Amino acid sequence: MRVPLYITLLIVLIIGGCSTPKPLISPISDVLIFPIEATIGIVDKGNKFEADSALSNKNGKELSQLIPTFIPAETKYSHYNITPGEIEEFKNAYQHVVKIAEKQETSIKIITAPKFLLDILEKQNKTFGLCILSSGFIRSQSNLANQQLRSAALYFGSLGTYQSKPYKSASGLLGFIVDRNSKKIKFYSRVIWKDKDPTDTIVLKRQAERLIQKCFKLKV
Repeated sequence: MRVPLYITLLIVLIIGGCSTPKPLISPISDVLIFPIEATIGIVDKGNKFEADSALSNKNGKELSQLIPTFIPAETKYSHYNITPGEIEEFKNAYQHVVKIAEKQETSIKIITAPKFLLDILEKQNKTFGLCILSSGFIRSQSNLANQQLRSAALYFGSLGTYQSKPYKSASGLLGFIVDRNSKKIKFYSRVIWKDKDPTDTIVLKRQAERLIQKCFKLKV
């Protein structure tokens, strides 16, 4: 299973937190939830990430159910029903946004929304579109044990001057809102937690809540 660029970026960014964008001038009254892109994998050899389709599908389905529960009651929402022919276009659109955003060092990102996403909002007669990307990994027990032994050897070999603790897992959510009127990306944010299981429903629930209610600030 090919691992997209934006998933690689999320795996690398194993430092928790999210940017704190300015709220919208007015509340979002209606939002279209775009398909959630989820890539969850297992690290079994060294630090090599291998995506697992079953875990990825499970993660995506859970988030699809969790995300709406944190959207403010006054905000109407609907899910976009993706067609098989649109899968790659969505991946390319998401990758385009993440690639540009991660090159910008400022907390407030200045990004022109991909035409593909804007066209969908136009056809659906929606002003805002919500995009969520999920990624994470779990180390196998044998891999974790081997990495811990390696870490200990490096620590003692360097007389305590070097220490690298392997993470047993990591879970990350990245999201942004597409604004059809301004044709810009709003509220680009990420929530990435180390040593948290991306298949744990409680972890996903807490991350989704933080991303939607605290990072996106859907209501003022």
